[in-house]
Amino acid sequence: EYLHFLHHHVNFLFIVDLRRHISTLHHLLVFLCFYLSFTTLMVLFFFFFQAEDGIRDAQESRGLGDVYKRQYQRRVRGAFNESMASHERMITVMRHSVRLDDDEHAEWPDKMERPYDTPITDLHLPEQQAQLLQDRGLAGYQLLVCSPFRRCLQTAGIVARVLGVTRVLVDKAFGEKMHSVRALQQLVWGDTKPADGVVEYLSEQEQERLLKEGSDGVVESVEFCGDMPDPDEPAIEATARYSAGTARVRDELCFGDGGNALGKVLVVAHGDTVDGTVRSFSNEVVYSADECSWVCFSFDEERNPSRVGSNRLESMMLE
Repeated sequence: EYLHFLHHHVNFLFIVDLRRHISTLHHLLVFLCFYLSFTTLMVLFFFFFQAEDGIRDAQESRGLGDVYKRQYQRRVRGAFNESMASHERMITVMRHSVRLDDDEHAEWPDKMERPYDTPITDLHLPEQQAQLLQDRGLAGYQLLVCSPFRRCLQTAGIVARVLGVTRVLVDKAFGEKMHSVRALQQLVWGDTKPADGVVEYLSEQEQERLLKEGSDGVVESVEFCGDMPDPDEPAIEATARYSAGTARVRDELCFGDGGNALGKVLVVAHGDTVDGTVRSFSNEVVYSADECSWVCFSFDEERNPSRVGSNRLESMMLE
């Protein structure tokens, strides 16, 4: 009986001890499950908001991978590839700021004589986008190439001030497409004058004044080149003109074919110039380019392009 009692007592103690350990193990497992669930939620929360930022910024690119790239179309607002930011040969093309004639009732002193040459209304936007280029390391330009139209000259002066660009080349090859010139002539002149597409540019003295005053004196040197495009130029030829112009900037200015290489060049022109640049250096087309949108391409020694940044534009890949 004593042995039976002892055996029963020992079994009882063993069961009690085992239950205590099981209870401890249960609490430990509950804690581990809670910890893992909490950690998983935090990771998912982090990546969700990172993804949301990525959608807003649409981090494009060859170097970072196209996480948000669709098969045929992608948004490229705010795109940037840090690995290429310090490339020595680079072209950035920016559209002008907001046009005054976006308001159909807008007036300016020479509107009747030159209805295609509206001023800009937003002076802050070029400054903001130029600062963004600076912040992203996409600066250090040796030359700014500009369309001779007033809205581009005004935008270029502000951008030159922020980025410290002292030299400007005004090139008629980057002027507005002639189809748009004719359309504005027709809109304002009606039947009083023929919409012939002939552009009467501001005088070189006036163009230089706009650039220097707009840059608060940062622009020191202004040169002029190019001829007025054919007044009967179709819209599709204008895009080809812009593509050829940016290719020429790459070869003659960035790489210095036949002269000194400048390395980095900034072009301030029109929305179709941004599209022409993207067409020239990639397999994409731009279908939306907001005011002061820009795209930046760098080039290796073999002149192969890489898009290293863009903002305020949308493009889609060609099949």
